[in-house]
Amino acid sequence: MARVEASGYHAVVLTVDVQVYGRRERDIVHRFNPREAMAHAPNPRGPDGSYPERLTWDDVAWLKKTTRLPIGIKGIMTARDAKRAVEAGVELIWVSNHGGRQLDHTQGTIDALPSIADAVAGAAPIVIDGGFNRGTAVLKGLALGATVVAAGRAALWGLAADGAAGVACALGILRRELRTTMALCGQTSVKGLSADLISRVD
Repeated sequence: MARVEASGYHAVVLTVDVQVYGRRERDIVHRFNPREAMAHAPNPRGPDGSYPERLTWDDVAWLKKTTRLPIGIKGIMTARDAKRAVEAGVELIWVSNHGGRQLDHTQGTIDALPSIADAVAGAAPIVIDGGFNRGTAVLKGLALGATVVAAGRAALWGLAADGAAGVACALGILRRELRTTMALCGQTSVKGLSADLISRVD
């Protein structure tokens, strides 16, 4: 943690949404093993890859005592965990189900968000990820209580298509779609977005 602080990082985020690897059928079909792939990655890995299985709230308390940096938790999917995280002094709530790749029948993050936002009640910023690849989706995430919407896959598509220029293009498309969607909703600022703009059709 001292090295992290000395390197100029602004926060530490503990990932808790992948205690064990799920049965990823796509990986099985393609004969890809994430654990083996990470073992050969250029970045150094910790000595014990199974540590996520043993994470508890005590680890959050240890982080709080060990670093002066703000602490976030990535992988919050219930209002109960969000409330407990805030009570433990966590300064960033990250709603994530690991891209839906671990458990096929888990709840979507956008469905979990409203109750989490109610539980947090403005006590900490909320980041959400999980399939946000259109401007309309970003608006929904912000309107339902997220402070930040993470859109990783869209950036990766741009990167694969045209490197850095492709990333800039993909993010530009997202930005334009968001502006258009806001205009069609009669909104001029993301700060004015609220849940009454969203209606669910089952």
